[in-house]
Amino acid sequence: MEGSVLGTVEELRRALGERYEIIRELGRGGMAVVYLARDLRHDRQVAVKVMQPEVSAHSNAHRFVREIKVAARLQHPHILTVHDSGTAGNVLYYVMPFVDGESLRDRLLRGTLSVDTALEIAREVADALDYAHRQGVIHRDIKPENILLTPGSGNTGGHAIVADFGVARAMGFGEDDATATATGIAVGSPAYMSPEQALGFRDLDARSDIYSLGCVVYEMLTGQPPFGRRSARAAMAGHLSGDPESLGSLRDDVPPAVREAVERAMEKDKENRFASAGEFRDALRLDSGSIAATRAHRALPRRRLRYAAVAVAVLAVAALALMVRPGSGASLQERTAIIIADVDNATGDVVFRNSLVSALSAGIGQSERVTLVSRPRIAETLARMQRTGADTVLDERIAREVATRDGWGAVIVPSIAIFDSTYVITARVVDPASGSALATETVRARGKSEIIDALDDLSHKLRRDLGESMFSVLRRSNPLPQVTTRSLDALEKYAAASRAWDNGRMQDARALYEGAVALDSTFVLAHVGLGRVFSWTNMGAEAEKHFRHANAGMSRITDRERMWAEPAMASARGDWQTAATGYRSYISRYPTFPTAWLNLGNTLMRDARPREALAAFAEFMKLDSTSGN
Repeated sequence: MEGSVLGTVEELRRALGERYEIIRELGRGGMAVVYLARDLRHDRQVAVKVMQPEVSAHSNAHRFVREIKVAARLQHPHILTVHDSGTAGNVLYYVMPFVDGESLRDRLLRGTLSVDTALEIAREVADALDYAHRQGVIHRDIKPENILLTPGSGNTGGHAIVADFGVARAMGFGEDDATATATGIAVGSPAYMSPEQALGFRDLDARSDIYSLGCVVYEMLTGQPPFGRRSARAAMAGHLSGDPESLGSLRDDVPPAVREAVERAMEKDKENRFASAGEFRDALRLDSGSIAATRAHRALPRRRLRYAAVAVAVLAVAALALMVRPGSGASLQERTAIIIADVDNATGDVVFRNSLVSALSAGIGQSERVTLVSRPRIAETLARMQRTGADTVLDERIAREVATRDGWGAVIVPSIAIFDSTYVITARVVDPASGSALATETVRARGKSEIIDALDDLSHKLRRDLGESMFSVLRRSNPLPQVTTRSLDALEKYAAASRAWDNGRMQDARALYEGAVALDSTFVLAHVGLGRVFSWTNMGAEAEKHFRHANAGMSRITDRERMWAEPAMASARGDWQTAATGYRSYISRYPTFPTAWLNLGNTLMRDARPREALAAFAEFMKLDSTSGN
């Protein structure tokens, strides 16, 4: 695992050897690896944080050093100072004092905190924020991982120290740097971000950090973030319009004044929050003055409700302004045909061989903005290129050749790697002709159980990169675990079965589809596939059993998948009129999907309607010659 940052840790030692002696790795995450080192000039232990290559590659080195220098000027007992920063090889790094303690996240993994301990930590963090805000520095990423606890006596076992000041802005998170959007680096941490941050507002102020700290205090007292540990999209939706479960209902020993202070910190409208982190700190002291101030805010509940309504309207207008524009620098025409390359799988786990591409196809396929090229259509082009061997991998180079040959607009290149137990999934939108990246998105999953949710988030980001508005993404999205399955193994078998079906290997397809439904009996699309296999092999009774399972779950899948599955099942039954009606309905929504016209033509031929069939085939040929599918 040591070879993931600069190739090997030895390369890192060579790059920093004149200043720092790298001793050992302390920990790693999706963005960076932290090493214990000795500062040779000052003979002291330090922590060197080295950004992951994919993060460094999409960050401005000059901006990084500049912003870290701003943060380095912060001198406060509860702020982790920055000693140094720069570049090592092709990656960015910065150097901090070594804290021989643990993060608040580590502490929370052992259980919730006492009220006194939680409030002591919160007051110290708020004091640090108040100081930084008065220096004009906003943190933008307050979360338990960025709060360190030093060893010692006292309620907390020492003191709270806030780390990574300036890093969010240095990496282009939520500021006026155009690369922040184009690179696809996540803006803040979804479980703790303020509504204005979730909406992508650039002019964040102190009250955004206050909201995030309120979320952290909520978690210290309840053991969970305000909107749970669901997907990033669900958390952001909660910040925008949801109400967390009240502290009082989750824990009865939290004083009313504390509950009210945390609620005020997490107001949707920033105007209703504390004006400063210092005010929030004082409200958590529980002396008579702070209680009176908090209750003065509570004394106008009706006004607060009216104000909240105004805030919702303001946020809705702001959201609309944000949602109507694309999410990145990608410049693609509407209905552009795109292909998804095979996954670059650095984990060595075969469960990712087909499942990631299948999940991304299901997620991106919900968009009406682009047309996904089907694997059978790609196979036709590969055959013309005389690349038909079983070992042919649709890697980035071959995918670009295929797309260039047929005039398709973009290639999505997915990859997955694992660092400790964290999976990092990256997808690049690549121009086929030049190979330049139009957009790059990265998501992370802490274990396999979170990968489907992470892919859901990734597909939404890619849809925005491909030109779809956020409004459309949210309106036209069914969660991937619902559309497909939560079982990676079932999804892998389904994807492999679909490829076997496309290649005419019916027995292989049957075995794989059966394996998928054995792992997840609610997997609608796997039941559709298995029913079609049984119909093809003249086992009508078995086919109907699986079609009934599929029909029972149709409300779970997307409209697009339903509109495709229904005529496919009708065709398998020989009900040509119903199938033709279904394909026409599909085409009315997705008129540039060539395979739908091809299927309609075949269905009309079976229904003895040759003139209509020829017209459908003509549309297929017209589309296939320009966009492919």
